Amino acid sequence: MEIEGFTSSKKMILKLVLTSGIIVGLFFHSVIIDQISFLQLILVYSILVISMVFDYFVLSNFQKLFIKFKQELLNVNHAISKTINKSLRFALLDRFFSTFIKTLYFAFFTKFENKPKTDEKSSFSYEKSSNANDMFWVVFVFQIPTLPLIHWIIEINSEPVLAWAVTLVTIWSVIWCLAHVQACKFIPIEIDETTFKYRFGLMCKVNIPISRIKSVKELHYSEVIKSFNYFQSPLGSKKNLVIEFDKKINFSNIFLLPNYKNKAILSVDYPEKIIRQLNQVSKNID
Repeated sequence: MEIEGFTSSKKMILKLVLTSGIIVGLFFHSVIIDQISFLQLILVYSILVISMVFDYFVLSNFQKLFIKFKQELLNVNHAISKTINKSLRFALLDRFFSTFIKTLYFAFFTKFENKPKTDEKSSFSYEKSSNANDMFWVVFVFQIPTLPLIHWIIEINSEPVLAWAVTLVTIWSVIWCLAHVQACKFIPIEIDETTFKYRFGLMCKVNIPISRIKSVKELHYSEVIKSFNYFQSPLGSKKNLVIEFDKKINFSNIFLLPNYKNKAILSVDYPEKIIRQLNQVSKNID
């Protein structure tokens, strides 16, 4: 089963590389002239060759490390993070490639993985309450059907480069949203003896010392709160967990923008189980 998944992954990578070459060719066809020149062909083929070489020497080694760590850690997200950490030595590159690779992997390759099960003791699910599927379809419906028209309008009224930039950013945003939906299934919230590891797909990642938690409770439907004073993730869910901290916690998002709050409303599938586990780990939580 592992070999079949590995072979399918290799085919997927090959398709992505070839697709990238086609996109580059269409890009230069639109930007420079109406007919493909010899220089354009050389450039496109050069990019394809470089991509294939990169696939053979770099991605192959990356895959070997990933398979090794996945077998050791039994967790796709941790395996990707450790593989990138071993492959790269610079923190900034590590963060950039981690986001890039996780986006591609969760969007296209998780169909080859078995969905992990949370025990609701050390790992906790939030897939049902995440609203990630709704966010994906909103982005997809509003962007993809209108994308060709928007591209055409920008291209005839401005520079083709700008049209392609808008197109690529739009496609990437849809891919990221798809990856976020899958990440909500594969990246659970975790609690150990010292840390409350809050995760929300690819959107948010923060490790909170349990000693910083003052109180935790389930938010009832009848309660009215001033949401501006709280960090909320995600919006619009039906089940919520309210946590208060003894000092402000930085809930930074994927854009690395600081967001310091001393209260949070977090949506999870089983809030009562997180409350029970936090109370077992620490006796100082109200």
